[in-house]
Amino acid sequence: MSERKKVRKSSRLSSKSHDEDTKSLSNEAPKHILSNPIILAGAGIAAVGLVGWIIKQTFFNNKGRYSSLKASVSCVPLASGHRCLVKRVIAGDNSCLFNAVGYLMHKNLTRASRLRAAVAAEVQKNPEYYSTAFLGMPNDEYCRWIQQPHNWGGAIELSIFSKMYRVELAAWNVETCTCHVFGEDQKYSRRAQLVYNGTHYDALVISDGATSSATTDDTLIDPKSRPEGLDAIRAAKRLVRLMHTSSKFQGGEKRRLRCSAEGCGLKFYSESAAKVHANKTGHDHFEEF
Repeated sequence: MSERKKVRKSSRLSSKSHDEDTKSLSNEAPKHILSNPIILAGAGIAAVGLVGWIIKQTFFNNKGRYSSLKASVSCVPLASGHRCLVKRVIAGDNSCLFNAVGYLMHKNLTRASRLRAAVAAEVQKNPEYYSTAFLGMPNDEYCRWIQQPHNWGGAIELSIFSKMYRVELAAWNVETCTCHVFGEDQKYSRRAQLVYNGTHYDALVISDGATSSATTDDTLIDPKSRPEGLDAIRAAKRLVRLMHTSSKFQGGEKRRLRCSAEGCGLKFYSESAAKVHANKTGHDHFEEF
């Protein structure tokens, strides 16, 4: 075959391939794009570009099954609609902070005594840092105190757990709708979230819905990832605001609260009175009546 015939044959094959690609793409892409001669100037380039565009549009238009789910004080759908931020309720047994951290870090709700001991060990080996001024009591006294099951944990313990696990611990405060992130200045790549209502801690996780099995829970997020991490943080903020504006968290000084601790049941007619009782007794779970 002469060189000229080879060129003509190659040209016919290229033209045929171009027509087939354009015809295939015309079934998928919008007409206003197909009518643009610049986009369709090269079949190969156009195919790659248009297929990428189609995939991207399909992804962003594919709403998840939770998109229409109404946000509540226990569950908020993520922006994608594919998963939800869920509040996992921790037992009110005076060790809610420790059990919340145990769940977030180990998927275990019975590690409180072990985590109390770990905190005591960390404090004991760093007496200069964990001084009386820092702890509010002598180092050795604190180490004994924190291991008592009726004593509450708080900011000191969260800061220790953040260092221990090399993870950010974001504690959302329902009363103020603010969040304090322990370890935020350490550039950790993982974050766990908790919610605190003034007397009790619960864990916040990413899951397949409020009624889904805990086996689907993801307890750690990358706070800087887009969109997953940022969506989880926004969802937590929304959940906390819903909790704050709900009847349970309005007019704190007018609330009627009953202590839920076994054998107690004392009634209080203001949130401040309930807190005084909680601090004296270690009872950390109340219900409205």
